[in-house]
Amino acid sequence: MGFNIAFVGYCVKIHLDNIFYGSGFVLNGFMVLDTVNVSINYDALIYVVQNSNTINDSNIITWHARLGHIGQDRLYRLARVGLLGSLTNEELPICEHCFAGKATRLPFGKVKRASSPLQLIHSDIYGLMNVRARHRRNYFITFIDDFTRFGHVYLISHKSEALDCFIRYTNLVENKLSTKIKALRTDRGCEYLSEKFKKFCDEKGIAR
Repeated sequence: MGFNIAFVGYCVKIHLDNIFYGSGFVLNGFMVLDTVNVSINYDALIYVVQNSNTINDSNIITWHARLGHIGQDRLYRLARVGLLGSLTNEELPICEHCFAGKATRLPFGKVKRASSPLQLIHSDIYGLMNVRARHRRNYFITFIDDFTRFGHVYLISHKSEALDCFIRYTNLVENKLSTKIKALRTDRGCEYLSEKFKKFCDEKGIAR
């Protein structure tokens, strides 16, 4: 369940599970939330109205959280025009929530490419296509050599035909290049995980 927001005359009251969280009033055509006597719940990022005067409006970290974790320069700008009470010019301390929000994943390392033909083959199935190909084929399967980037495409009617296509592809390229397929990389779809597919790869010594 979400917050219950009730408009009473020119005021608004905010409740959640019978707990009073705050109120607001109309001022010059705008609905202004009451920020007097407010404490901060950093985990939920909400402001809970208290009955006691325990909040120091001159605390820069309090206003930093109230205003959605804005920067120090903007806080000073608002303070100069008298919008932040008695906020003093103090340095904004380190905010763990800001660091967490701006954190990014480290880039992936450079992928090691195959060093010879048929060392690694990529395969995937595309479909169901909106327009059928000849012989009512709704899918196609691709096999791409990682070293040469040369690919083969086979039109198929069902995903279950993946093994038959891979057998045809294997016989073709291994005979043409006089070498063996070393590894097959897929998205591990169901069509590549059947017992027959696994048995064929095991017999050929193809890693997956």
